[in-house]
Amino acid sequence: SRSPVLSHFGETISGALSIRAFGATEHFVKTLEYLQDNSINCHMHAASLDGCRMVLVQLLTSLLSLGAALVTVLVRHSLDPGMVGMVLSYTLQMADEVSLVGLMSVMLTASLVAVERVMEYFNLPQEASWRNAKVQPSAGWPTLGEVAFSEYSAAYRNGDKPVLRHINFKSRGGQKVGVVGRTGAGKSTCALALFRVVEPKTGSIVVDDVDVTEIGLHDLRLKMTIIPQDPVLFAGTLRWNLDPFNDLPDEALWKALEQAHLKDFVASQESGLDCDIAEGGDNLRSSR
Repeated sequence: SRSPVLSHFGETISGALSIRAFGATEHFVKTLEYLQDNSINCHMHAASLDGCRMVLVQLLTSLLSLGAALVTVLVRHSLDPGMVGMVLSYTLQMADEVSLVGLMSVMLTASLVAVERVMEYFNLPQEASWRNAKVQPSAGWPTLGEVAFSEYSAAYRNGDKPVLRHINFKSRGGQKVGVVGRTGAGKSTCALALFRVVEPKTGSIVVDDVDVTEIGLHDLRLKMTIIPQDPVLFAGTLRWNLDPFNDLPDEALWKALEQAHLKDFVASQESGLDCDIAEGGDNLRSSR
C-alpha cells in the first residue's frame, strides 16, 4: 500500500517545477491525500484483522484449557497430581504459542512476495555469452564505422510479431544517417539491435566486416556507445560518470568536456573532474 504513495511523492518532487508552472499543485495534493487514505485504510484493516485473530486464539485456547480442566476433574482419581498440574500449565501457555505460530504464518506469506520477485528475475531468459573466445574483434575495431543491415528481422519476445522486418541498408563510416518514422515504427529498435539488446530472428548486422552476433556481448558493447534521448547521470563524481572503468587519461576526459561545451564549467569547480554529481545531475541543472 505504500508503493503508490512513494511513487507519487517521487514523481511530484522530480516534476515540481512543471507542476507549479501549470498550476497543478492542488491536483497533486488531492491525489496524494487519496493515495495516503488508501494506504492508511489498508493498515487499519490489517490491525483490525490482527486484533480479531488474537481474540479468536485466546478464545480457542481458553476452551482447550476449560476442556482439559474438566477432564482432569472427572478422572482426578486415576491421574497423578503432578501430571494434572503439568497438563493445565502447558494448556494455559498454549495461547502465546498459537498466537506466535499465527503471526509467523502471516509474516511468511508476506515474505513470499519477495521470493516470487527473485524467482521472476532468476527465470529470465539468459543473454548471449559475455565473451566469445573463438571470435574476438581487433583492438582498434571498429576503425571505419561502416554498418550494414542485411535482411534483418527481430522481435522483442519469442512468438511476437517482428518489430523489424527484412531491414536492408548500409551506412558508410562517418556518415550521418537519420531514421524517420511514426511512433512504434522501430527506430529505437534499430539502435537496440546494434547492441544486441534485441536478438535477430533472421538476417545480420555487420560492423566493419564483423557480424555482431558472432562476438561476445562485452566486446560488442565496450566498443560502441549510444547517446540516449534522456541523459542518465548517477550519483558520484564527474570522473566516474565519464569513465566508470577508469580506463581513460584526464586529457581524454577534458577533450570530451570541451566538445560538450562543459570544459569551462567543470574547470571552475573546486574539485574539477572529481566534483560531485547528484542523482540525475540535479546540481548541474541548477548550476547552469
